[in-house]
Amino acid sequence: EQILAAAEVPRAALVTAAARADSADDHEAQAETFGLLFGREVRTWMTGRYAAGPVSAATVEGRINLSLLNRGGRILG
Repeated sequence: EQILAAAEVPRAALVTAAARADSADDHEAQAETFGLLFGREVRTWMTGRYAAGPVSAATVEGRINLSLLNRGGRILG
């Protein structure tokens, strides 16, 4: 709640997020791989605003989507 209410994100929160960003945990890599593969298949079934299409960094939703996309052009695992 402090982070959401603060004008600036506390340094400790940034360090925690940065440390977690490159986690090499096998279970996490497997879960992310499953999510990427599942999401790729399911997205083709969607219609409306959630249908497959270009993702824009202009909105919070777009930035979240971009952060969840496959990084480096490969599936983790």
